[in-house]
Amino acid sequence: MNSWEIIFYEISPHIIQWISASFINTFLWAILMETSLDILGLGPMGSMTLGMLLYWSIFSAAMFKGLWWWFTPVCFLMLLFFALFLMHYGMEEIINPGLRARGA
Repeated sequence: MNSWEIIFYEISPHIIQWISASFINTFLWAILMETSLDILGLGPMGSMTLGMLLYWSIFSAAMFKGLWWWFTPVCFLMLLFFALFLMHYGMEEIINPGLRARGA
């Protein structure tokens, strides 16, 4: 086998799983950090993001006033994290050669 065949047939099936997991984890980490900085009030105040929505709902005591719908960004963030986790899990079943051989 030449070097390209070794890379594509021997190495890449084992590395693609780790690359996809790293990409999804980095994507989730970036969303979480942006949201948490906005909740703390350290983000840009002029832009409307999920973190700024949560910041203003906490700042104005929306839950104590009965404005429960201000906390829907929390549900959206949980759904987004769960969807990306399921996407990673599905990609792992497709890409991982060990799981592929066991499921067939």
